[in-house]
Amino acid sequence: MSDDTPTGVDRDAALAHLDEAYDFALTVTWDPETAADATLAAVNLLGAGAGDRLRLLGAVRREALAVARPPERLRVDPAAAPSPADLGPDDIETIALSAVSGLDPGDRAVLDLALRRHLDPEELGVVLGAPAHEAESEANAAATRTDRLIGHYVLARLGTRDCTVLAAAVDEAPPGLGPLAERVDRHLPTCQACSERRAGVPPATSLFAAIPERPAPESVRDTIGAEERRRGERRRWPRVVVAVIGVALVATGVVAALQVLGDDDPAPPAPPLEPSATGVEFGPTATNRTVTLSNTGAETVPWKAELDVDWLTPDPARGSIPAGEKVEVTLRLDRSASPEGRVVTTVRFVADGVTIPVDVAANVTTPPEITSVAADPEQISATPCEDGATTSVVRADIEDESGLASAVVRSTGPDGTEAEVEMTGGPDRFRARLGPYETDGEVTFTVVATDTGGNTVTSDPMTVTVLAECVALDEDA
Repeated sequence: MSDDTPTGVDRDAALAHLDEAYDFALTVTWDPETAADATLAAVNLLGAGAGDRLRLLGAVRREALAVARPPERLRVDPAAAPSPADLGPDDIETIALSAVSGLDPGDRAVLDLALRRHLDPEELGVVLGAPAHEAESEANAAATRTDRLIGHYVLARLGTRDCTVLAAAVDEAPPGLGPLAERVDRHLPTCQACSERRAGVPPATSLFAAIPERPAPESVRDTIGAEERRRGERRRWPRVVVAVIGVALVATGVVAALQVLGDDDPAPPAPPLEPSATGVEFGPTATNRTVTLSNTGAETVPWKAELDVDWLTPDPARGSIPAGEKVEVTLRLDRSASPEGRVVTTVRFVADGVTIPVDVAANVTTPPEITSVAADPEQISATPCEDGATTSVVRADIEDESGLASAVVRSTGPDGTEAEVEMTGGPDRFRARLGPYETDGEVTFTVVATDTGGNTVTSDPMTVTVLAECVALDEDA
């Protein structure tokens, strides 16, 4: 755990929500030590404001997402599948919960807030730094994704013993819940037994809500306010000394010396502007968010916004706010220019020489880009053909910042038979072989690429012609 000790914290106020804050951080990070660090960092950030439950949850969320590990790339071993008849509801729940580590930390966060903290849309919006309707939409989308990923994972763990086709599909799936779910999606329409079994899997969101509460460790509890207590101990004895010395100094007219022996340094001035949120969350889809700056003072305050990135733009970026007035600043996220993954930055609002930070975070995911696809040769011969080409090599150039989980060629042969072939190679160039075919006609194929985040892209259909006659190979090709 980090050595950082929160300062300026109201211990009793912070402890009021500490167990909930740590439990939430643990859901997001899925690691006790990281959760403890995120909880202490959030309390330290808020200081005396740590007693505000929603503000604390918002700060914990930002700190936890900043340090959370990527989703675990889970795999299912069909050979280890238990018999569904031997499992009870508790066993199925255990299997489902074992997949939580494979979920996106952002989805874990919003589901925890909605299902385990029982926040309504307005409260959820405060924690996420988003309008209530967008926060509710984000929670619903996360629930849909989670039900699909975990539900398919449970089916893969339970159904492969009774369905060899599902077992083969699961065994070929690259690591990760996204690629696994894609394989299951393709299998379900072709198998009534697996479809019925999948329908019987309880909603993952109900299982998620059943995660037991996990109290904060004593090490975290003891750390909260420790520095505040030490500061109090340092303050108590100078008051007695100052009182005694003060009598002598007053008698000699040297009262000003009391300022040197005072309790503490003067409190810093209050920020001239107050933001509506200390953190803003864009989530996986939003491109605009609004922060309201309020001038609670008695004079007009000039301000400006400073950033270290070019993919986030404040509008307006500077101005002046009369006393008692407010201004709305729209933050615009350019997802096409942003790095992929979990991105975090800070907007610094500067007013009267005081910097007021507002943290900004977003989940940026983009599908892979298939830049070229080609088949060589474009004409092959039906078998048997000893001197001719009976197969064609499909080559594809594929780019993705987060890394590819899989690349496959899906084809429909001249006789209507569908097939899927895993492509090999990498990191940006891949290949797979089509054929041979016993029937002449057209082979239609596409390249399908899936990245580690589960984003999928499919190329435009292309064809290879299968000739009835045996065409000799072109040795110069």
